[in-house]
Amino acid sequence: MGEGVGDSRKVTAVLRILAVGVTGLLVLCSGCNNGQEEEVRQRADNFEAAVHGRDWTQACKQLAPTTRDELAQSGGGSCAKGLANETLEAPGSAHKVKVFGTTAQVHYAHDTLFLGRFADGWRVIAAGCTPHRNEPYACVVQGG
Repeated sequence: MGEGVGDSRKVTAVLRILAVGVTGLLVLCSGCNNGQEEEVRQRADNFEAAVHGRDWTQACKQLAPTTRDELAQSGGGSCAKGLANETLEAPGSAHKVKVFGTTAQVHYAHDTLFLGRFADGWRVIAAGCTPHRNEPYACVVQGG
């Protein structure tokens, strides 16, 4: 019977160690997502600042390759010209950043941006997006 008590104590000790380890990982990982959220917010803010400063070349640098290509097609070979032809309203302040693995969404007061994670970091996939009841978002700028 003495062995059973000893085994029980060993199991309890192992469970405590596991609980402490898992808690530590959760604390560490809670900071991981915040880092991504900050990167996403920064990229989105850089895009919005460039657009509203009418710096189309800088705004195009914030875009995903397919989105740049789509704008270049509509702009006669230039992403900057294509973007200049679009109507993007001032977004207002950023309310919420959501990261879902390799995709993200940034909600502003008057705009929503969708971003994707690429080898060189987060890039804007779609901008000027507004939700529609029972339908996907409608976006002014998006890749093909």
